[in-house]
Amino acid sequence: MTQLPILVPASKLAPSPSNVRTSSDPTADAQLEANIAERGIIQNLVGLPVSRKKGHYRITAGGRRLGCVHRLIEAGTLAPDYPVPVLVLADANDAIEISLSENFFRLALNPADACRAFQDIIQTEGKSPADVAKRFGLTERFVLGRLRLASLANPIFEALAGGNITLDVASAYVSTSDVERQAVIYAQLHETYYSDNVGEIRRRLASYSYRANDPRALLVGRDVYLAAGGRVDSDLFTDVDTEAWLDTQLVDRLVEERLDDAAAQVRERDGFAEVRVVSATHVPYAETYDLQPLRGELPPLTPEQELRQSEIEQTIDAIEAAAGGHSLSDEEEARLEALEEELGALVDRTPILSEDQRTGAVAFVVIGQDGTPRVHEELFVVPPAEVVDDAPAVEDGVPGRRAGADDRDREGQDQPAPGR
Repeated sequence: MTQLPILVPASKLAPSPSNVRTSSDPTADAQLEANIAERGIIQNLVGLPVSRKKGHYRITAGGRRLGCVHRLIEAGTLAPDYPVPVLVLADANDAIEISLSENFFRLALNPADACRAFQDIIQTEGKSPADVAKRFGLTERFVLGRLRLASLANPIFEALAGGNITLDVASAYVSTSDVERQAVIYAQLHETYYSDNVGEIRRRLASYSYRANDPRALLVGRDVYLAAGGRVDSDLFTDVDTEAWLDTQLVDRLVEERLDDAAAQVRERDGFAEVRVVSATHVPYAETYDLQPLRGELPPLTPEQELRQSEIEQTIDAIEAAAGGHSLSDEEEARLEALEEELGALVDRTPILSEDQRTGAVAFVVIGQDGTPRVHEELFVVPPAEVVDDAPAVEDGVPGRRAGADDRDREGQDQPAPGR
């Protein structure tokens, strides 16, 4: 089969009676229709010429897409002569086999792959979850649910991507944003009878204990934890650094209180527009997907720094030229390493934020490995709302509401709201 697809007006195409698919899913059809309205027909259809009607074809593979096109034409979304790519078969005997092959061997997209794809669209194209939902005919809640999978610990995410666990199991783990807790429970359960028991996974996550040297425990302090009624589990082989703190919910509450106090101090000291707290040692993607990184301006090099940069680059070139492709001595290696480190310090300067940028920034307070609150090194800004001409935009059925605000709350009902 060497022929190429041709473009045929949709008005000259009709579904073939030999198409093996006779039933469909209205929800899936609506999603496909929305995607075609947004992106058009991307993959060609397959059809047979209609006898005694020149230029007309019956579609044997791609009938769902053709039905979506016809409905979009009726709705006025597409023009009546919308061109559809069609691969024309010469032999009618191939029609049923091709229709069966197209439908029988189709593989549904893995949820982890969907998460990566949605992330890629949001990050590379600057789209919002609402934009992604519209493009693919999905609900924003569905898109946000897939994006939440980015908060899975790496072993669990890879297990989902490899088909080793189900979406229900992955969703049970993502009920907490604590990736360390997720990883520990997954390591305990993934090769046991309870590996796919959603209830047991959630119970283990809820009853998980903290070690005394965990950053959260260090932030709270043992005396404060005990004074608040916390319990510890220790034996002959543990000490005050390795004993288990059993009341994890109490620890979480005390951590939030400490971080709230730290956030208030940071806001007053640095004047940020908003300071959000994350009860972890890093900021997960789910907290920042709807924000834009705040980029400052690199300070210019002083004349002395420019001169020193030129001297370092010339010296490095001279050392490498003198080596002539041979190995350097230990002394030369050490000198070259020191020069490259100095050059890196000159080149990788810390960007400077203007006063307007700083006062409009969103900062995150997290827990340092030593248990002290710290401001995350990257600042963000809330992207400006899109201005819509003509009628006011309606998001999720409510005019003027920021898309996905309630959905994020419902989707993350097991977690603190990211905008605390």
